[in-house]
Amino acid sequence: MVAAKLQDSAKYDQAEQHYKTLRAQAPDPEKRRDIDYELAKILLKRGDKAAALQAFLDIAKHKTKDNPGGKSLYEAARIVYEDDIPASLSLYEQTIIEYPEFIASDFSLTALRIHYMREKQYDELLTVLDRLFLAVSTTNLSNHILFTRAKLYEEHLNDDNEALIAYRQLYYHCKGCSLADDTSWQMAQIYIRHQHWEPAIQILKELAEKVKPSWFIGTYNSPRAGDARFLLGELNLIFIGDYKAADEQFKLYMKDFPNTTRSDDAAWNLVEIQRLAGTKRSYKKSLDDFIRTYPESRYIKTIQARADNTSSNASGKTP
Repeated sequence: MVAAKLQDSAKYDQAEQHYKTLRAQAPDPEKRRDIDYELAKILLKRGDKAAALQAFLDIAKHKTKDNPGGKSLYEAARIVYEDDIPASLSLYEQTIIEYPEFIASDFSLTALRIHYMREKQYDELLTVLDRLFLAVSTTNLSNHILFTRAKLYEEHLNDDNEALIAYRQLYYHCKGCSLADDTSWQMAQIYIRHQHWEPAIQILKELAEKVKPSWFIGTYNSPRAGDARFLLGELNLIFIGDYKAADEQFKLYMKDFPNTTRSDDAAWNLVEIQRLAGTKRSYKKSLDDFIRTYPESRYIKTIQARADNTSSNASGKTP
């Protein structure tokens, strides 16, 4: 598009003329609102903030609730922030409430979170999030609000109990939404911190099993599936001492995720399981298999150090 290229090249006068010509020829109001938004951006890039602010507000106040309207109100909030922070925060909230289905609402939620986090006004942020959730509870944005709220309790207020309550609320509220797996993962981390192994393992197993074969794209995995399977192996190996369960989990990890950067980590853990279980013959075989399969692994140095130590002991030398 000629006008956009001119705008990107900072040829604002020429871009403005192209946009105005396009606006006169626009087939419907929606196209005209898109162009009005671009014209307002040109005003802002020229440095005429007052005119740009008014242009953005004029677009946003229209009864039509669409993408240009949401972006315009968000841009207005950004401009106002420089001189009147409370008014700007109010505009961000207004953007979320009036345009919850558009990307400007996500940007506004991020802006609010950054502001209150920077000021360490955590209680104020909780109040804002609760208010916004009530206003947009039937939209997808409400899930992001709940996730922000849960992370706030977990990472900044150090209240794992409230964080768990918030994560559970999100888990049952979103059911299959894009944040579902991240929510489960965070809940598992909290349970692990408090050594509540049973609920942690239950959650991790659900995540680890989200591996779906597809005839045309190979395999679709949950972003958390591999991490969950590996962590199940670690929990059983290090904290619970269930070598059989750990062995099963690491083998499943290698089966479902054969090409990850952690393949040798999983294979090495399988070697360690045989060593810790005291099965010398199986340990020797798994060790030989590992050396053959992962000759460049960083664990080769560990194997060599153990071999040197064994040799020294056998000859009567002090290791």
